[in-house]
Amino acid sequence: MAKSYEMYVFDWDGTLMDTTRLIMQGYQHASKALGYPVPSDELVLSTIGLNRSDSIALCCCDCPKGRYSEFIQAYMDWYAKKEAQLELVPGFRQLLENMHKDGKRLAIATGKSREGMKRVFNATGIEHLFECVQTADTNFSKPNPGMLLAIADESGLETKTWSWWATRCSICRWLQTPEQIPLP
Repeated sequence: MAKSYEMYVFDWDGTLMDTTRLIMQGYQHASKALGYPVPSDELVLSTIGLNRSDSIALCCCDCPKGRYSEFIQAYMDWYAKKEAQLELVPGFRQLLENMHKDGKRLAIATGKSREGMKRVFNATGIEHLFECVQTADTNFSKPNPGMLLAIADESGLETKTWSWWATRCSICRWLQTPEQIPLP
C-alpha cells in the first residue's frame, strides 16, 4: 500500500509545465539583445529555480545590476508570448484534479515570480487546486528552504509529512532526499 502524505508540493517549471527550454532560450535571447555573450544551454538550465537576479548574475555575468531591469524586460517580451502557448504536461491536470477531489492538499514552491504564476494560473485555470503557492520573488529562491518553510507555516504541517515533486535532482538535494517520492 502506498504511503499517504499530508501535503504534495510541486515545482512548476519543468514539472507541471514544460517551460525549461523556453526559459533557456529567453535568457539567451535577452543576453544577445543587450549585447552580452550568449550563455550555454547547460548554464541557463542550471539556474532554473533561482530568483531572476541570481539567474542573471550567473548566466550573464557581464550584465551590471543596473541593467537587470532591461534584461528582464527583453526576456519577458520574448518569453511571455511563447509561454502563453504552453499547456500543462500531459496527465497532470487530471492527476491534480483527482488529488484535489480526493482531499489531498496541494502546494507549489517555484522559482517563478508571483506575476508569472498569475499568468500560468490564468492560462491553465488550476489555481483553485493549490492551497499554498510560494514564489522566488516573495521568498528565498532555491536551494534555500525558505519557500518550504513558508508552506509549512501556512499549512500548519511539518515537511516530513509531504511528498515533494520536482524534475531536477538538485531540488531533491535541496530537501536532502535521495529521490522523488511517487505520487498516489
